[in-house]
Amino acid sequence: MLPRRFGQVVAVAATVYRGIHRSLRRNGYDNFRHRAHTSFAKKLWLGAKGRWRLARLKRRLHKTPRWENDKWQMAKEQISKWQMEA
Repeated sequence: MLPRRFGQVVAVAATVYRGIHRSLRRNGYDNFRHRAHTSFAKKLWLGAKGRWRLARLKRRLHKTPRWENDKWQMAKEQISKWQMEA
């Protein structure tokens, strides 16, 4: 697993490569006659989008609903009970 500090780098790279893949699909996957590329401005936009998506994901992960935590706690208690019975 990568250290946390690489999260933004990976998010930006994944989004930029996703943009290049879109270009490749638009060309009908013909990478011999057409070059799949994105402009520098588009890469900047995709990089910002990747960072935004990562920040949104982190917010979602830290805002786990209370009922979700309660559900997991109940499942852990049930498993403990089953293990004690066995």
